Amino acid sequence: MKNVLICGLGKSGVSSAKLLLRQEDRVFLFDKGDFDKEQVKSLTDDGAILLDDLTDDLINKLNLVVLSPGISIYDEIIENLAKKTKIIGELELGFQNCKAMTVAVTGTNGKTTTSTLIDYILNKGGKNSYLLGNVGTAFTSIAADLTENDICVVETSSFQLETVDTYKPHIACLLNLSPDHLDRHGSFACYADTKFKIFQNQTKQDFAVLNADDKTIISGAKKIKSNITWFSAHKKTNGAYCKDGWLCFKDEKIAEVSKTSLLGEHNLQNMLCAVAVCKILGLNNEDIREGLYTFQPIKHRLQKVGSIGEVDFINDSKATNVASVLPALGIFDSVSLILGGSDKNCAFDDLFKAMPKTVKYCVFTGETQNKLAEAARKYNFTKFFFANDFSSAVRIAYQSIRPKGTVLLSPACASFDEFENFEQRGEQFVKVYDGLKNEQAKV
Repeated sequence: MKNVLICGLGKSGVSSAKLLLRQEDRVFLFDKGDFDKEQVKSLTDDGAILLDDLTDDLINKLNLVVLSPGISIYDEIIENLAKKTKIIGELELGFQNCKAMTVAVTGTNGKTTTSTLIDYILNKGGKNSYLLGNVGTAFTSIAADLTENDICVVETSSFQLETVDTYKPHIACLLNLSPDHLDRHGSFACYADTKFKIFQNQTKQDFAVLNADDKTIISGAKKIKSNITWFSAHKKTNGAYCKDGWLCFKDEKIAEVSKTSLLGEHNLQNMLCAVAVCKILGLNNEDIREGLYTFQPIKHRLQKVGSIGEVDFINDSKATNVASVLPALGIFDSVSLILGGSDKNCAFDDLFKAMPKTVKYCVFTGETQNKLAEAARKYNFTKFFFANDFSSAVRIAYQSIRPKGTVLLSPACASFDEFENFEQRGEQFVKVYDGLKNEQAKV
């Protein structure tokens, strides 16, 4: 029996505690913030011990700490714990207790879409695939119940990769790299190094699926020991690529791009990555093609909410950094773009430097609005408005672009200034749209 401390009682922390209690470990729970008291009560009813603080006496008796991804390894409490005991994350705990093959997907943008697409195609092709990780279902929630005949498709964040130890996906994918979460990682170099930890335990029996259009990834690939399969939206590779409107793998035509539902060049790369993974796993072209043609965009990622007259409303709330916004801007004509939210210590210069003429107006909201305005003025983009709150921003965007155009929520920022997460922000966008549509129907 081990003494294990669960630090952080969100979804992954609760799931980790349940797994450890099943193994009859002695489980201690600690969270200095808010948590779901009902869920934690179910854990204490099963024998876990909820702590108000961490005493030296307890710390000296611990065998392991399982850290939730929302808590930084640079937190003072965690740094003190690390001096006395081993620290891993929920992702690592899940992997250590899982017999299934793991396909891991990371990158700055596109993780959720690509992971979901891979899982969808695998299930279409008759595989027992489970979508886990940062996408919403904790790895530890089912890890111990899976067998060698199952496949885990795990969306893997940089926060989760901070605490990996033995984590060794059979197939690890790196979609792209651009500055993100610098408020936590400190620098782009540190952030990129953390992402590359997804490959650190791989051997020649494993596979790395990499974006050949990303210079940082190309440079970092030199230290990868596994078999590399490349994908590219612009050139032929040893793996997946685009040619004459087709998604191809090596010399085989897999699917016509025009028959898929995912928009933008970034989604070409996401689909190419999925093609490469599914070919490595032995799926036939017909199953991959069927999956690509029937897959629908996930919520909050270039999701068309609806229209009011000739004004379309597009929910891209999941675009929480500049690199994820730029690809969306080239898709639509006559755009009023909603930007802003909480600050991740990232600059907005690249956004306004590359702002296409199709963006007619911007509406700034949240704690970053002054920072956005400063960057906009620097590059002579002056057609912008300030909004007091998010709902007002949607209304201003609609009024600015009517009678014809696109209201695009693609905020380039996290949502934590006004919302719990990007999903809640996206749902509020839908609610405001519904309200506007009802108002217009009465006119």
